[in-house]
Amino acid sequence: MASTWHGYTPIEQLQYGQVYPASDLFSLGAACFFLLTIFSKMMANG
Repeated sequence: MASTWHGYTPIEQLQYGQVYPASDLFSLGAACFFLLTIFSKMMANG
């Protein structure tokens, strides 16, 4: 059983335990959004 981080886990996986190819895109998008927002905050702080 793999562990999941709820912020990166698609809703259908949390609710029903089902995973689709689009689920990977959701997780990738969530991770990219996180990295971009952290990077922009770091750049703003110097």
